[in-house]
Amino acid sequence: MYATLGQAMPRGSGWTFEPKYDGMRVIAEASARQVRLVTRNGKDKSGQFPEVVLALREMARRAGRSMLLDGEVM
Repeated sequence: MYATLGQAMPRGSGWTFEPKYDGMRVIAEASARQVRLVTRNGKDKSGQFPEVVLALREMARRAGRSMLLDGEVM
């Protein structure tokens, strides 16, 4: 989950870019029953972002499956 400094933008259609905001990077483990937001240091931040937990739980419920997401919470 660490970004590395590059000298130039990669070329080709196989790349997707994500702007860096000053949020907290987490892996979200989401199902219709449970959501965990875990930092790269292994700390569970689910209690700090209850609105994100509720939204991800609903998203997993609607999708009908569990999800593993990598993103930034602000």
